[in-house]
Amino acid sequence: MSLPAHKEFRFLLPALQLLMPICGSGLYSLQKTKGRNVYWKRLVALVCLALQLPTAIYFSLVHQRGTISVMSEIAEQTRRDTNATVLYLMPCHQTPFYSHVHQRVDMTFPDCSPEGWESRVWQLNTANFPSKGFANCLKKSLKTSEFFRDPAHMLETVFDACQLPTYIVMFKSAAAKTQQLLEANKYEISKNLFNAHFSVDENGLQDSILMYRKG
Repeated sequence: MSLPAHKEFRFLLPALQLLMPICGSGLYSLQKTKGRNVYWKRLVALVCLALQLPTAIYFSLVHQRGTISVMSEIAEQTRRDTNATVLYLMPCHQTPFYSHVHQRVDMTFPDCSPEGWESRVWQLNTANFPSKGFANCLKKSLKTSEFFRDPAHMLETVFDACQLPTYIVMFKSAAAKTQQLLEANKYEISKNLFNAHFSVDENGLQDSILMYRKG
């Protein structure tokens, strides 16, 4: 599981099914242990728990929490403005998207379809998630690979082709490369949300997520 460049916790789920019986067997033997070996086995169990519990809390509640926090902000803002549009300039599927917004909001992110499948995926998306036009326009003109290769140029192309979104959400690394263009189009930082203490991949998933609102 350490060899692929792209890693997600869900990739471990098939392995967990195989490991659970082993864990259960170990706990059972620990319970049945008698004599002086009991102390050492229980000490090892406590050490494992002491190491894993803080790690579980950190990765569940702290690390990369910005992608959840920003959806709560978007949900709150779009309840007040039902005509708002949102552009996520992030790698594909970084946020829980509609599962946290719970309302019909015109939102989109760069296309990351496999080579040759772009038009088919776009047709499926527009059939299942009818848009007011903003998201459809963006999907045709914004590709993930092209955006991260040259964020400023790609964003300028999008601004020329489509209406300007109400909100733009991006990682701080990408925002630094598009700051002048955003300011020129009267975008201001609405929220600066903590995401992670360290970068985790080549696309710059790093310390914070910036949420811009058009002035």
